[in-house]
Amino acid sequence: MTGRPENHSGVDLAAPDGTPFYACAGGTVLYIGPARGYGEWIVLDHPDSEGGGCSEYGHMWNSRATGLKVGDWVNAGQKIGFVGSNGESTGPHLHLTVWERAYGGKRIDPETWLDGAPHPPKGGGLAPQPPSAGMTAETLAAAMGCSLARAREMLPGMVGAMQAAQITTPLRAAHWCAQIGHESVGLVYMEEIASGDQYEWRTDLGNNQPGDGRRFKGSGPIQLTGRRNFGLFSEWCFAKRYTTSPTLFVDHPELVRTDPRWGFLAASWYWTVARPQLNRLADADDLYGVTRAINGGLNGLDDRRGRLDICKRLGAQLLPPQTSGGLTMEASDELTKRFPSRSIFRHSDDPVDTMAGFILNIDAREHEKYILDAALAGDAAAIKLVEREAAKGESRCIAALAKIKGDRK
Repeated sequence: MTGRPENHSGVDLAAPDGTPFYACAGGTVLYIGPARGYGEWIVLDHPDSEGGGCSEYGHMWNSRATGLKVGDWVNAGQKIGFVGSNGESTGPHLHLTVWERAYGGKRIDPETWLDGAPHPPKGGGLAPQPPSAGMTAETLAAAMGCSLARAREMLPGMVGAMQAAQITTPLRAAHWCAQIGHESVGLVYMEEIASGDQYEWRTDLGNNQPGDGRRFKGSGPIQLTGRRNFGLFSEWCFAKRYTTSPTLFVDHPELVRTDPRWGFLAASWYWTVARPQLNRLADADDLYGVTRAINGGLNGLDDRRGRLDICKRLGAQLLPPQTSGGLTMEASDELTKRFPSRSIFRHSDDPVDTMAGFILNIDAREHEKYILDAALAGDAAAIKLVEREAAKGESRCIAALAKIKGDRK
């Protein structure tokens, strides 16, 4: 490329343009997007449970073609991109570099990884993976330091809440479990020990009725507190269709204390809504930042650090199961991922909308066609709707009204 001899740190794998390639090992997306020399790249960070180190893939035309983003977890053998010839390249190929430990450290021969890498099935797609049972009661007991009986009692609520909180990587799971473990003293307490009288008439918490202090005292493993937060949590659960009432936990705050399903879900709300930076901080392995977001300070830091070390050693065993009572995280991701249009009249192959967006667009177009056809057939109610939109300047409605008036002459 330059006419000068240079060290080539990796291996180049020639393949036709557009050939899919796959992750050599499970890991978290560390970098993705434009990169000097590569045009675009993807870098995966692999936990010790997946062999450790980092793998680097370069020269694809569009590194986000499979919908990946920084922080996503990918399985070994999962399709992550397509061969290109972007950047400093003389032809279609995949450049692969493997780092022994952290990115930027010592490089190792990629052939070692390729020898043990899973082969994807013919025709592409995700390589077969052994079914994942997800977190077990035994794993939860090890992470929390609680009895197996207590872990079995808490497990369904815990895994459902982890899915709701988008705990999709071992590092997120480690930070989640470490903080839950500290705040609940190893799942011993699902409510504040104090009576709650200290919160009476605390208007900053929304406590504006007699008895609110006790009714809305700290509840759940990380202690949802105050009428206002119980109300916001209720509305969030209703919007997510977890409940059928937007005021459920204001009307029945005891449910957050007595039913682990709701207690843990309150932690999901706090993790993703009240403190939406928590997954980002966990991805950065920022114990101080996560603790401040949960605690407001650094109280109990040594215990939190010790629990985090235990949880990191458990690795991917802490991840929730792939299926639960509702949509799996994978299914949820598919619904929110953006896809390109398949119309023959599309302007480009860039992602333009989510699956839900495409479905809503179909609904809109079909309903519009139905109303226009009905108006042209003389339906009075449909004509009024067309007149309403024509007044706003909608060209199809203006044309339809002109035809209707012409037909009446």
